[in-house]
Amino acid sequence: MTRAIGGFFPLESGLQRPPEASYLDTWGIPEDHPAFHNLRGAFRFLLETLKPARVWLPGYICSAMRDAVIAAGMKPGWYAVNEQLSPDIETLSGLLAPGDLCLAVDYFGRTPETEFLEYVSEHPEVVWVEDRAQAMLPERSWGDYLLYSPRKLLGVPDGGLVTGGDTDRPVELSAPELTRLDDLAFMDASRHRLEDVAETDNATWYGEYLDAEASMAPGFHKISRLAWETLQKADAAFHARCRHANFRTLYRQLGDQALLRDESPAYVPFGFPLVVEDAGALSRRLAAKRVFAPRYWPDMPGESETGAAKFLYEKVIVLPVDHRYGDEEMEGLAATVKTLL
Repeated sequence: MTRAIGGFFPLESGLQRPPEASYLDTWGIPEDHPAFHNLRGAFRFLLETLKPARVWLPGYICSAMRDAVIAAGMKPGWYAVNEQLSPDIETLSGLLAPGDLCLAVDYFGRTPETEFLEYVSEHPEVVWVEDRAQAMLPERSWGDYLLYSPRKLLGVPDGGLVTGGDTDRPVELSAPELTRLDDLAFMDASRHRLEDVAETDNATWYGEYLDAEASMAPGFHKISRLAWETLQKADAAFHARCRHANFRTLYRQLGDQALLRDESPAYVPFGFPLVVEDAGALSRRLAAKRVFAPRYWPDMPGESETGAAKFLYEKVIVLPVDHRYGDEEMEGLAATVKTLL
C-alpha cells in the first residue's frame, strides 16, 4: 500500500453546499436542531428526560454507552446478540418489562433482522432506541428514538444527535441546555491528520486520537461549529455511492469470508466485516502495512454476558469502504489481505 488506509477521519476540506443531499438532509434533521459534543452526552440526555424503569444494552457494544447510562444515575442490564448481529429474541423476552428502555444497534450500517423488527412492533410498552452510530442510512427506521455519531462516518471532530424515529410514539424532547467546550484539544488529531498530506506521521495523530477518545465524557456540551457546518455541507449522497462501490469491490475479492452475505446491500455499508481465524493478528499485520482495520470492541463492557460477542470480537475485522478511497485502493487492499491470509 502506498498510503495509509483506514483509521479515523481527517477533517473534511473544500466543502461547498452539496448538489444532492447533506448529512442533515439525509437524516431529516433541521439546521436548528440541538446537537451534542458526543453521542454519549446525547444518550444521557435522552435517559434523564425519559426516566425509564430499566435500561437494556447489547453485550456487543462500546463502553461509552454504558458510561452514559451510569452518568444518568442508572445501571445497565445486558442482552445477547447473535452472530448475524441481531438481538436475541429469546433473551429479550425474558428480560423486558413495560416502561423499560432497550437500545439496539444498526451494526455496520444494517438494520437488524426481520424477526427483531416484528418483536419491536409487537411491544410498544418498551421504549426502543436505535443506535445509528455506524449507520449513515439503513433500510428503514424502527426505533422510537434515533442516535447518530457523525464522526464515525466522515471528517468531523465531534458530534452526537438524538431525534425521533418514524413510530407512533410521541417523541417530543425539550431543547437541552448545552454549553460550549472551552478545551478544543479534541480537534487536534483530525486536524493534524489533514495537514499530514503524506500520512507518514501517524504516531502523532493516532496518539492524539487515543487521548481525545479517553477524554470524552457524557456531558451536556454543544457540537463544535466546525462539525455542524460540515454536516450541513458534506455531500452524503456522494459518500454513500462511494461506500456502495467500495463494498462491492471488496465483496468480489473477499466475499467468501464476508460476515454479511450481500454483495449489493440496500443499506449504506459502514465497512466490510471480514471473518478470519484471528482478527487481532490480522489487524496487527495490516497495521504494519499502514492499513488500519478495527475490531469491535476492545473494551466491550458486556462481553462476558453474551455468546456471539466473543466470536465477533475475536473473528471479525472491519475493512474501510468510505469515501476517501476508490476502486484502486480497494483492489490493493483486497490483494494485501489475501497475501496476509
